[in-house]
Parts: sequence; C-alpha cells; structure tokens
Amino acid sequence: MSPTTKSGEKITWKQFFTLWKVGIANLTPQQRIKNEYRGTVITLLGFFASLVAVIVMREKIGLLSYGLILIFLGSIITIGLKALGMKQQKKVFDNIEKELGEVDDKQNI
Repeated sequence: MSPTTKSGEKITWKQFFTLWKVGIANLTPQQRIKNEYRGTVITLLGFFASLVAVIVMREKIGLLSYGLILIFLGSIITIGLKALGMKQQKKVFDNIEKELGEVDDKQNI
C-alpha cells in the first residue's frame, strides 16, 4: 500500500514524509491550537474513562486502585485546565480574525 496525494498521484513514503513535514511547518497558529485542543479533549476523555474503569474495578485491582484514582483525578484536573486555556486562546484568535475581517470590509467600501 503506497501513499497517494489528494489528486490521486502515487508517491513514495519518502516523498510522503517530506510533504507531511512541509505541511506541518506551514500550519497557522489557529490550526495548531485547534488540533492541540482536539487532542487534549481526547486525552481528557481517556483519563475520565480510565478513572471510571478503575472505580468500577477497584475491588479486583486492590490497593493500587486508590493510587490510580488519585493519578487520574490529578491528570483530569491538569488536562482540563490545559483544554480550557486552549479554548480561550482559540477564542482570542477567532476574535482577532473577526476584527481583521471587519477592518478589511470597511476598507473595501
């Protein structure tokens, strides 16, 4: 299975990774925040699901479950605050973009 471009052209894996590296380097700050926010939310959901699983299975896991519960709670708080900060950054970027769009519209009048 070889990779293909959006146009359907088959390329080598070396070409693919070269194009991928260029694409990652050209991401805008808004795209970076958006992607990082998505990943953080997915991580947060994983920690939450793990916390629920440890609580449900705590009798089978034993004393280790209490340590895992503390670790997952701390991680949920930390990752949750990180996600909140990224959401606020995204909102700032969106407001700046909106303001710039309004300035462009007024100049075109």
